[in-house]
Amino acid sequence: MVVGPQRERTQLETKRSALSLALRRRGGATAHDAARAEQHETLAREEFGRQSRAFRRLLEGLDDAHAGQLQGLCDFVEAQAALFAVGHRYLAGLQRQLHSVTASFQMSGQSPEATEDDAGGLPARPGAVARSGGDQ
Repeated sequence: MVVGPQRERTQLETKRSALSLALRRRGGATAHDAARAEQHETLAREEFGRQSRAFRRLLEGLDDAHAGQLQGLCDFVEAQAALFAVGHRYLAGLQRQLHSVTASFQMSGQSPEATEDDAGGLPARPGAVARSGGDQ
């Protein structure tokens, strides 16, 4: 069962209160109750120490988990940046091709909508039918 930091902190505060109470009782104990108060204090001190160590380990574990999450997020951001760069280069190449096709049509005086794309035999405008290289 995973115990959250808030619960562990509450238990630590409870143990600290119990230790403080044991110390006060020991200070005001009579000679008859001194041995029992000392025993109670020792037990409270051990429980507080155990809870303190458990809380410290929990917090250290959170630091490790946060570091792992941060590394995963950094890796994700780097991958997204690389993907963006590839997409940007691809888009820039497509824009260069479009500009060169448009420029070649403007130089020849033809309208780009009336002809096929030289690069792949695709229609120059949506809905136009592509013609294959051979006669059918």
